[in-house]
Amino acid sequence: MPQGRDMYMGVCMCVLHGQMTALSEDTIVVADIPQGHALVNLIQNTRDGPFAPATRPPPLEFVYVPDMLCSNILRIGPHVVMQAGYPKSEAVLRPQCEKRGLTLHTLEMGEFAKADGALTCCSLLFSL
Repeated sequence: MPQGRDMYMGVCMCVLHGQMTALSEDTIVVADIPQGHALVNLIQNTRDGPFAPATRPPPLEFVYVPDMLCSNILRIGPHVVMQAGYPKSEAVLRPQCEKRGLTLHTLEMGEFAKADGALTCCSLLFSL
């Protein structure tokens, strides 16, 4: 079973992509909705509670975006892709990406978004 940071990154990238996705090793993009805040509380309680791993990973930074679809981002090396058409979320994500040396791109998802097809749902993920 994954331990420490790998456990949290795996959870954020695979299970919770509807409300949060990893931007970097220590940064998670979260939908600024009650469910997103509840997931952050769950992660923080797991990290600090009675069942916390013996070797605690460094703290995570949570970046909240106002549009739920924009909490589902796709990181490919130094590039980050988000859904186009959400200027408030883009205004939050762009400086976060620049701070980490990443380039933010927007992609029109159109009909895929109407069918709940977000970026990670429509992607093949592999290690580079």
